Amino acid sequence: MSELCSSRSEQLELSAPQKIEEIIDLERPSLEFPFQLTLEGYFQGEGVNERKDLVEHAERTMKLVEEFAGLKLPPEAIHAVLLHDVADRFHNRDSQKCTPERRQAAGLALADVFTNPEIEITDSQGLYIASLLVDFILVEEASGQHRLDVANAIPESIREIITDRYEGAVPAEAWRQIEPFVDVEQMAAFLDNTNIEAVIIKACELLDNMRYPSSSRESAKLQDVLEAESFYAPLCEVMGFDGLAASLRSQAHIIRLKGQGKHELVKDIREQYETIRRAGVRNLVSAIFDAQIITEAAVGPRSEESCPNRSVHIGDFVAQNGKLVYGKYRLKTVGSWAAKVHEARQNGKPEYTPMDVLGLTVISKNVKAQAHDFVKFLERIDTTPVLDLKKAASKSSAICVHGTVDYVTTVRQEMEQRGFDIGRCEFMVQDDESVKQRGQKYQVSKVTFLMDYPGLDKGVPVEVQFVTEDERRRSRTGEVAHIIYKYIRQLEQQGSVPDKDKHSIAQTMSQLLRQIHQRRDYASHDLMVNERSTPARDAFLEDLWHFLQHELA
Repeated sequence: MSELCSSRSEQLELSAPQKIEEIIDLERPSLEFPFQLTLEGYFQGEGVNERKDLVEHAERTMKLVEEFAGLKLPPEAIHAVLLHDVADRFHNRDSQKCTPERRQAAGLALADVFTNPEIEITDSQGLYIASLLVDFILVEEASGQHRLDVANAIPESIREIITDRYEGAVPAEAWRQIEPFVDVEQMAAFLDNTNIEAVIIKACELLDNMRYPSSSRESAKLQDVLEAESFYAPLCEVMGFDGLAASLRSQAHIIRLKGQGKHELVKDIREQYETIRRAGVRNLVSAIFDAQIITEAAVGPRSEESCPNRSVHIGDFVAQNGKLVYGKYRLKTVGSWAAKVHEARQNGKPEYTPMDVLGLTVISKNVKAQAHDFVKFLERIDTTPVLDLKKAASKSSAICVHGTVDYVTTVRQEMEQRGFDIGRCEFMVQDDESVKQRGQKYQVSKVTFLMDYPGLDKGVPVEVQFVTEDERRRSRTGEVAHIIYKYIRQLEQQGSVPDKDKHSIAQTMSQLLRQIHQRRDYASHDLMVNERSTPARDAFLEDLWHFLQHELA
């Protein structure tokens, strides 16, 4: 069967049209309804005894996939979500959930999918779906193995909690101390043999499992948290699925905090979050620039107005700031916000509020354009009474410029030329020797302020960053990517790491991050699959054939 699937390099040339409408074959039959019937038929099978919300879980997961990746994935991938548990119960022999009764019911259900002429599934659809179904299993195995690898870096006294079916209560120490170890090299190698659609779908499934846990074991919840933090969220972030990554991390933070008894903190932050959300994130972004903002939600095809209750508000904006500027916005998630407040309280700062509750990033063409955009916005703040400068707790000023000598000089000169008082700013300069030894740090100009808005008594803490297009790319997949910072920090916890080694590690990891980021373009509306995944798919189909020919007989 593998000869039916072209290589990824061929696919990139064949599936490059700019508009989704040009690459979706509208003549392909929809599989949503038959797959729903298949799932319900399996659920009602004799001796199956599945979780009560199995069908609802699949449907919720499908909706999450539509929300976070609906424009990226073909309909067949979205509808295949309905069969992910059915395939697991049939083919994943190593799982305790694959009982003889479930395997038989799942085998019959899958056989009907692939052989019943009334379903009208095409050959290309069948091969594509089979590839995803087996990849769902492989992705879950990879994330589970990654969690076991994490266990090697934690105290032995609590290792059992994340490596086995621990039945007791998880101590607060475990919720606090177990920090996931992110292995980018392992992730890149795994993605090289996997259909990227399966990773996105399994990330959505894990998010639903964290929101609606099927197990009463506290250890199972912590295991899900670790897989979300160390495997799925980093992958989603690097590939550009920011909304899904933020949702995973937010839910993981919430579970950790509740595990430490911080229910009231989460409740309080959620109430503050909802107050801001009801005011309208779009309205706030528009008010900051006093312009007509054109936003497009980055998390899915539906607009902010049509699905206002989602847990993540993130997207793009275009505004007038003396000239047209483009950027990104996001409202800090409940989990991330609560985690920051909890950390501050642990460090003796009971009144702490993060200054980036609403965060905007203006992306400029080059440093000169960025300096102009930054100073122009500072002038707007000074003439807008509802925008009140307020520094973050860790800064000496609300206005900060960080970068190399040339970068800081360019921004300072723009300020001086426009008559802006440079004494109001915090400048942090990275000298040439530091750049040579440690690599160039993140270059950014940013400002924090409280925004007064009707209905929001406490105002909204806002941070607006100004970066160049190149720096934005570096922060995602380059040497200053947050995932690289976390990786090096983890190495430092094991021992001293010289600056030159850090620089070398960052360079190597940035190459891997670029490889991972490119994988997102391999999600194929023309139903092509990763040719390196076809052996696993063929083994799955052989298993199904053997089941029909021998096990049923």
